[in-house]
Amino acid sequence: MKRIFLLLLSVFCLFCIFLCFLNVRVFLQRREFKKQQEVLQAKILNLIKEKEQLEASTNEAGRFNYLERTAREELNFKKEGETVVAFPKIDSTSTDSFEDGGVFQWILNKVK
Repeated sequence: MKRIFLLLLSVFCLFCIFLCFLNVRVFLQRREFKKQQEVLQAKILNLIKEKEQLEASTNEAGRFNYLERTAREELNFKKEGETVVAFPKIDSTSTDSFEDGGVFQWILNKVK
């Protein structure tokens, strides 16, 4: 009788240890899932903000003023009667800059 009681007690103790182990595993997994959920929530908020910005820019793109400004700036269009003054874009990789040898060196390079 005592032997059966000890056997049942040891089985019960092993079962309790097993349950504790499972409980710890579930707790750790739950914590990891909670972290992933927070990261995903942050991504969702960023995507919602980006969507709103894209919708705003899409709405703006349909307006006549935006189309006119874009045509003027990027396509070099003008209205009738307007005079356009264009300035050449300076290439930062050109050898015409006088950063290397100063103004006098730049003038000498232009003269040559």
